[in-house]
Amino acid sequence: MSIQKGQKMSLMEARVRNDQVQFKVNLPEHVKQWLAEEANRNMRSQTAEVILAIKEKMGRQQQSHQTQNGSVTA
Repeated sequence: MSIQKGQKMSLMEARVRNDQVQFKVNLPEHVKQWLAEEANRNMRSQTAEVILAIKEKMGRQQQSHQTQNGSVTA
């Protein structure tokens, strides 16, 4: 699949490419600065830092739901 300059990919085309979707996020300046510093400190891209933060949040949320449902085993 070849995208010419100025062309936009449809959502379906974006998903076909590595099962990833691109979207724009507006952040407060201080959050963007923190993200840049964390990414630099951890030697990751800012994208990788955002993905890690979201996955960690997803894991905490899943654990919380399991605990509420009494399905956590020690």
